[in-house]
Amino acid sequence: MIVDSVDFNKMGDSVDFNNMGDSDLIRMSTKGILPTKGKQIGKGLYYCKQTILDYGGELRIRSGRACVDFTYDGREEPKDQLIRSSGTTLRIIFPRKDNL
Repeated sequence: MIVDSVDFNKMGDSVDFNNMGDSDLIRMSTKGILPTKGKQIGKGLYYCKQTILDYGGELRIRSGRACVDFTYDGREEPKDQLIRSSGTTLRIIFPRKDNL
């Protein structure tokens, strides 16, 4: 499934998460809309990603068997079939300011 082609507002409860890769789920969680029985979840990673990228930073989210790198210029680089990892880890990189 290609996440960018999905209209998240129309998904409702009809999404078959079992047929999605972990990188698709990571990318969905950063779009700000992840349906769960009529509720919307995933706002935390959405706002975290937007703030980091707005300041010219980079974000890596590692969860399950996947990793997705998000860059300030809009690139998303998913990697699947990694060694399974329990939980979720974030790597955040902000650009250095020389005038501190």
